[in-house]
Amino acid sequence: MRAKRYDWLSADDRIYQSASPSNSLERGSHRSEKLTFCHVTASTCAITSATTSAAPLNNLLVAEYAAHTIMGGVFSLLRDGYFGILGLIAIITESNKAASSLLGRITQAKLPHANPTSSFWQQQPLHPELVNIQSEELAQRADIVIIGSGMTGASVAYTILNECLAIGRPIKVVILEGRTICSGATGRNGGHIKVTPFYEYKRYKNRFGAASAQKILEFYLRHRPFLLNLSREEGLEEGEARDVTTVDAFTDAERMKEATEMLRVLREDLPELARGIEILDGKTVQKRFGFSSQFYGAITYTSGALWPYRFVTAIYAALLSKFPEEFSIETGTMVQAIQITSNSDSPFLLNTSRGNITAAHVVHATEAFAANLVPGLVGKLFPLRGHMSAQRPGKSFPHYNGTISWSIVGSRDYEYISQRPGKPDAADGFGAEIMTGGGSVHMDGTGLNEVGQWDDDKIEQPIGSYLAGVLPVSFRSSFWGEDADGSVVKSMWTGVMGLTCDFMPLVGRLSPSLTKRAVNAGNNQITVDTDTAPAEWIAAGFNGAGMVTTWLSGVAVALQVLGRERVNSNGQIWKPDGVVSDWFPEEFICSPKRVARSSIHELPRLI
Repeated sequence: MRAKRYDWLSADDRIYQSASPSNSLERGSHRSEKLTFCHVTASTCAITSATTSAAPLNNLLVAEYAAHTIMGGVFSLLRDGYFGILGLIAIITESNKAASSLLGRITQAKLPHANPTSSFWQQQPLHPELVNIQSEELAQRADIVIIGSGMTGASVAYTILNECLAIGRPIKVVILEGRTICSGATGRNGGHIKVTPFYEYKRYKNRFGAASAQKILEFYLRHRPFLLNLSREEGLEEGEARDVTTVDAFTDAERMKEATEMLRVLREDLPELARGIEILDGKTVQKRFGFSSQFYGAITYTSGALWPYRFVTAIYAALLSKFPEEFSIETGTMVQAIQITSNSDSPFLLNTSRGNITAAHVVHATEAFAANLVPGLVGKLFPLRGHMSAQRPGKSFPHYNGTISWSIVGSRDYEYISQRPGKPDAADGFGAEIMTGGGSVHMDGTGLNEVGQWDDDKIEQPIGSYLAGVLPVSFRSSFWGEDADGSVVKSMWTGVMGLTCDFMPLVGRLSPSLTKRAVNAGNNQITVDTDTAPAEWIAAGFNGAGMVTTWLSGVAVALQVLGRERVNSNGQIWKPDGVVSDWFPEEFICSPKRVARSSIHELPRLI
């Protein structure tokens, strides 16, 4: 059977070229009642409203869009989005002013802040030589330039370099990073390799049917064993990649009931993927895991965790050692613009803070910040700021040695928690930290304030205060014990994630209709060093689920860049077995048609 090849560009380019100039969605008017409407354009996701005598109804309509915007963000951020999603709908009643502020933020892209908060993950780096690594002079040309040095950038570089080595193809790959190495979302996240199978299957089944839902779920689930195997094969022990038992503990009975029903559907449709998932009643979860009496029950299953910054920097150290001539990383090199040249072999000219570099291919791996360089994604790919902390466990807290992660699931919010291996402060001041994130709803009662926030330079006091106190009151006092010596909170920071209007990653070849940069490659002319015509590519918008989407999305893009997505793989550690279409969900492809349909207006329907 011939392997399927994705058409990443041509069909939707024809759609783009023949489309009407107007992208406005149809809407009904209510002139007799003077009822205003929300005007949502597919191109910008902008909401405008008219002042009328029906102000309460107008506020309600704008609030509906605002509510679904934040819920889409929290939904995506948490990945286990059934946690409190209906509760969030009930509490969001933002005014026109708040909704307008939100839309203004998400449609005005900004570059990463020069002075971000200090993440625990980036402290005491094991490869200090990489933190500010750069060449004396920026190279003038590369075959492939990757923008962004996080998990996605590492995946793309690792796959391309190893694939080209295996086939004997010379290649020059350069990573450009605007700040220090891995200083974006990967270096600031919660460290989970976690997917909630019953939730993901249910929501994708509702949207795309059972077969597509299964493939998407299997794509998520594939990441944990893939990353753990890669860690073993490459000797990346410093990344702490490991299996854990995850405990989703519920303080809201209705959320528990909804999750149980979703699990029933998964067990009925895909019993092999539901194997090992266990439902615990309130008394059992309180006794087994030490939770307080406010918890109604829990669902447990196998998940994963890692130290993301150390995992990625270990990958880079290995690549630089193995490919000293073929690979380089340039930190402190902010890409400010991309232009097209007349050179058909290297048509892309990247203007950076350290000079210019040309390339045959450009890969955008900067999450929400990709919108700065891809105009067609403005308002379609936007940020959500998350808060994270590293905390010392109480003196009586059991020694789990990094084998458990938790979620505290309430009616309005959800905290995601894992614990590092080791004993408290045992090794160079590190050990057994409880990594705790979430709490965004405590900023303004809705979480709306954190959507569209491009800067990771500060901590919001209400969220920080909540995270600092949530653990001792969630566990029984006898289970937690007295607070540890020294401050409970060792570190607290923020990070910026990329959200999309349809809650799915944007992966693949970027159409000129999105970049606004058309490459004249002649008559099917290809580059000297690859089998694919020059192009820009993207892997971004992972909606807070980066550790179960980024790596293999990067693999898919890398193989597409090399024109090897249809080459069967069998046993190589840098890519899954089979061809790309066997394991990569086509729903994630970044086509102009999908982007054009993607709109804030769609969020109510998706929710």
